[in-house]
Amino acid sequence: MDKMDELLELLAANGDSYTLDEISKSVGIHYDLCERVVQFLSKYGFVCLNGLKVKIDPKIKNFIIETSARTVLQLAPRATAHV
Repeated sequence: MDKMDELLELLAANGDSYTLDEISKSVGIHYDLCERVVQFLSKYGFVCLNGLKVKIDPKIKNFIIETSARTVLQLAPRATAHV
C-alpha cells in the first residue's frame, strides 16, 4: 500500500480530525511532505482543513470505505464445496 492510500485510509477509518504531526507519524512520512499532500487533497476537496486539523470529506470517506470493503471481499479466498 502506498503512503497516499495509508493517509486516506487513516482519515477515513473513523472520520476524526488529525493534526499534520499525527498524520505524518502514523503514515511514516516527513512532516513537510505530509503538509504538501494535505494541501493538495484540500485543494481538490478530498479533505477539509480546520485550523491545524485535517478531516476527510464525508463523501470521500464513504467512497474509500466502500471500495476498501469490496477489494477485501474480492481478494478473500473463496470456499469450495466438497461433495
